[in-house]
Amino acid sequence: MTRKGRLDRLYPGLTARERALLVLEAWKEGGEEDLQVRNTMPNSQVEEFNRYIALMNGCNQHLGPYLLLLSALVEQLSLKLGWLKTIQLWTINSETLAMAAFRAAREPITKSAYRRLVDKEREREVPVRELAEMLTERSIPDDATERDWKQAVAKKAKDIEKAVQSGTVATHRRGRRLLVNTGSFYDWLGETVPVYPDWGLEHEVLPNGEDFETLKERFDGLKDAVRDSPAGAELPFEAEREPERMERFSRDVREALSEATRDGLVGKWRELLAVEAVVAETTEEFGGEDPLIPEVRSFLVGVRAQLEDLRSSFGEEIELAEPDDEVVDRVRSLVERELTDLRVML
Repeated sequence: MTRKGRLDRLYPGLTARERALLVLEAWKEGGEEDLQVRNTMPNSQVEEFNRYIALMNGCNQHLGPYLLLLSALVEQLSLKLGWLKTIQLWTINSETLAMAAFRAAREPITKSAYRRLVDKEREREVPVRELAEMLTERSIPDDATERDWKQAVAKKAKDIEKAVQSGTVATHRRGRRLLVNTGSFYDWLGETVPVYPDWGLEHEVLPNGEDFETLKERFDGLKDAVRDSPAGAELPFEAEREPERMERFSRDVREALSEATRDGLVGKWRELLAVEAVVAETTEEFGGEDPLIPEVRSFLVGVRAQLEDLRSSFGEEIELAEPDDEVVDRVRSLVERELTDLRVML
């Protein structure tokens, strides 16, 4: 007896689920289902058989497009992550260039303006400890311990107090605090009172004239270019003076992109797990047989791979959560839509 003949004898004894599995097998192989599957089916199996077919349709005709859309949305998240990393690299490069410019550029200032800054600084009064810490920073080695630091600061403070007692350094008492006159302190050190520009590390003192105006214009152009870069607000002396300028770009934009990517990844992961949960439910109804045709199964595998790659590329640990009932119910409704249509037909 031929294989077809043996099957013809078996068809009448098949259950509704077995008939549906034969149809599913044909779908997976990309062929046509055997007409005998339906022709030999008793009327008592029609409703149950149609239910299995509706589930198969729901999984493949509705979850397939859903997974394609999910894949496209994950790809958008990958683009956001790429944009975020580009901005981060740009910021790092910008910070390097900005710091080099910050260290090399000297702010042009006229002699008269510089003298006024020095005179103003000489009148400033500073606590003894602040000056002791400044002197300690000049001399203490980089590998000094915290204990070394405290001992060095205490010694410098005693040296300053001795100078105060001898009358070399002028002081003023404000309440219980002893304040040291900056001018007399630097005279004691034998140094010029340092004054620093608003931007950069040093001044370039020049007489009034055309050269000064030209250099000042060039310096201001360089300063504005740095301020308008992602690193602008992160340079010394800038955070307090212009806290809102480039922080909106270098901080807020990066944080917004990071948050959007992180939240999107968490949300899309929940949707993926919801799809897998609904497919697992349907697999159980089919006695362990995967209801997805190879093309849709590859969509599902591909989306999981996309999300795992995105998570590993993010650069920080992201906690992924299981989907809540609402998400699972939404995905389940896609599969059961065919069942609803079937009930309406019946």
